[in-house]
Amino acid sequence: MFQSGKKFLESGNYDKAIQTFCMMLGQDRNNLITRQYLAISYYYSEDKYDLAEEQFKILEDCNDEEFSNYGASMIATIEGINRGNYDYAIAKMKKVRLKINSTINFAIIYNLKFRATKDKKMLGEAQRLLESLKISETLKKFHWRIYLTLGNTYQYYCDFQNTKKYYEKALNSTDSDLTKAKILNEYANLYRDMKQPDRAVKVLDQVLQLIGPENERTRAYNAKYRAVIEKDRGNYEIAQGLLLKASNIYEDKELLGELAEVNMLLFMLHNPEKKTRQIAEVYAESTFTEKEKRR
Repeated sequence: MFQSGKKFLESGNYDKAIQTFCMMLGQDRNNLITRQYLAISYYYSEDKYDLAEEQFKILEDCNDEEFSNYGASMIATIEGINRGNYDYAIAKMKKVRLKINSTINFAIIYNLKFRATKDKKMLGEAQRLLESLKISETLKKFHWRIYLTLGNTYQYYCDFQNTKKYYEKALNSTDSDLTKAKILNEYANLYRDMKQPDRAVKVLDQVLQLIGPENERTRAYNAKYRAVIEKDRGNYEIAQGLLLKASNIYEDKELLGELAEVNMLLFMLHNPEKKTRQIAEVYAESTFTEKEKRR
């Protein structure tokens, strides 16, 4: 039964995976590997972060050091990547023994904190973590995430040559259409930064051909990046519609960091004369407000 659940998880059939691992836990509540895979299934289903965190917390509190360490790192990941609690996540990650996956997640949290604060020290920390991972065959299943996160880091540095190199490596390291779609969303954002909006839109169109209606989070990223391009072109009504579409998905899935960024983009759309500092203040305030709503 465990192998069936694992296959459901690996194929993206998260509901079936959850059903299988819940059934197994009903037979043996002390099976930590089953609980770990249930937590992962909740996490990747994208709209069940509270349930995932509940399971990761049980792992964190168990007596097995390996599972406890994993549970702690994933709670930090949820708080940092999915909820925008960067300082809490960074402090928690510093206490865990980093493995490959948690090292990548830690780097992503630093990148996201840079995006929110523009503190370049965050990029240096992300780069240091990623460069500590030696790319090898033993890391094969992690290659695309390492390359994508490296590409993101170089893009924040405005080093577009290296960004493009690592996005290409990421694309060549996966056969999954959903993963390719996630990478191509970032590729489109790169073309926008390079002042090539037509190429960016073509790539965003490619993304929609690779995913289905169930891949809402990837669609939200697509809408957000498309909205920024439309804003640049002066198509403000189209941009607003796309941002509201992304906002509804982010709010539904409680992706607070992303929701705050969309709120900031909507503010910029309606207040083009505002200074960078005022925009940053709105970003910070909207993040705080969204967190308070969910307390």
